Amino acid sequence: MTKKKNRTNSTNSSLTDLATHYATQVVSGVEQLAGPDIRHACQRHLRDLSTGNAQYLVLDIGSAQRAIRFFPTY
Repeated sequence: MTKKKNRTNSTNSSLTDLATHYATQVVSGVEQLAGPDIRHACQRHLRDLSTGNAQYLVLDIGSAQRAIRFFPTY
Protein backbone atom coordinates (compact mmCIF):
# COMPACT_ATOMS: atom_id res chain seq x y z
CA MET A 1 0.00 0.00 0.00
CA THR A 2 1.40 3.39 -0.92
CA LYS A 3 1.49 6.13 1.64
CA LYS A 4 -0.64 9.13 0.72
CA LYS A 5 1.27 12.41 0.82
CA ASN A 6 -0.07 15.12 3.07
CA ARG A 7 -0.77 18.00 0.69
CA THR A 8 -1.64 21.30 2.25
CA ASN A 9 -2.59 24.68 0.93
CA SER A 10 -0.35 27.04 2.86
CA THR A 11 -2.77 29.95 3.03
CA ASN A 12 -3.30 28.93 6.65
CA SER A 13 -1.55 31.66 8.68
CA SER A 14 -0.43 29.18 11.35
CA LEU A 15 1.47 27.20 8.75
CA THR A 16 5.05 28.34 8.32
CA ASP A 17 7.41 26.95 5.70
CA LEU A 18 10.91 28.07 4.82
CA ALA A 19 10.11 29.05 1.22
CA THR A 20 7.26 31.34 2.23
CA HIS A 21 9.34 32.84 5.02
CA TYR A 22 12.20 33.57 2.59
CA ALA A 23 9.80 34.96 -0.05
CA THR A 24 8.25 37.29 2.51
CA GLN A 25 11.67 38.57 3.55
CA VAL A 26 12.75 39.15 -0.06
CA VAL A 27 9.54 40.96 -1.04
CA SER A 28 9.80 43.21 2.02
CA GLY A 29 13.29 44.22 0.83
CA VAL A 30 14.45 44.77 4.38
CA GLU A 31 15.82 41.42 5.51
CA GLN A 32 17.00 39.77 2.26
CA LEU A 33 18.69 41.41 -0.68
CA ALA A 34 17.86 39.85 -4.03
CA GLY A 35 17.99 40.65 -7.70
CA PRO A 36 14.95 41.26 -9.88
CA ASP A 37 14.52 37.62 -10.97
CA ILE A 38 14.48 36.34 -7.39
CA ARG A 39 12.14 39.15 -6.28
CA HIS A 40 9.71 38.26 -9.07
CA ALA A 41 9.87 34.55 -8.21
CA CYS A 42 9.14 35.36 -4.56
CA GLN A 43 6.24 37.61 -5.53
CA ARG A 44 4.87 34.82 -7.73
CA HIS A 45 5.22 32.30 -4.86
CA LEU A 46 3.27 34.55 -2.50
CA ARG A 47 0.63 35.26 -5.17
CA ASP A 48 0.26 31.53 -5.90
CA LEU A 49 -0.37 30.87 -2.22
CA SER A 50 -3.39 33.15 -2.28
CA THR A 51 -4.75 32.34 -5.77
CA GLY A 52 -3.35 28.85 -6.30
CA ASN A 53 -6.57 27.01 -5.48
CA ALA A 54 -8.29 28.64 -8.43
CA GLN A 55 -5.48 27.35 -10.67
CA TYR A 56 -5.45 23.91 -8.97
CA LEU A 57 -1.97 24.48 -7.54
CA VAL A 58 -1.08 22.49 -4.45
CA LEU A 59 1.90 23.08 -2.17
CA ASP A 60 3.25 19.87 -0.67
CA ILE A 61 5.02 21.31 2.38
CA GLY A 62 6.66 18.02 3.38
CA SER A 63 8.30 17.55 -0.02
CA ALA A 64 9.36 21.18 -0.16
CA GLN A 65 10.95 21.00 3.30
CA ARG A 66 12.88 17.81 2.35
CA ALA A 67 14.29 19.53 -0.76
CA ILE A 68 15.19 22.67 1.19
CA ARG A 69 17.05 20.60 3.79
CA PHE A 70 18.79 18.49 1.11
CA PHE A 71 20.37 21.20 -1.05
CA PRO A 72 22.56 22.95 1.54
CA THR A 73 24.31 19.64 2.30
CA TYR A 74 25.58 19.34 -1.28
